Amino acid sequence: MKEERYLWTLLKRFEHTVKAFSHLLLIAGNISGYILFQTPQ
Repeated sequence: MKEERYLWTLLKRFEHTVKAFSHLLLIAGNISGYILFQTPQ
């Protein structure tokens, strides 16, 4: 039972990390897209 709870906590933490990482990727994509559009062709 204790081990199961540990795995659940680990899974939740992993999910949180993935969400934060994808959020950072989204921001980075927006910034690079903004820079690309700012540079004159």
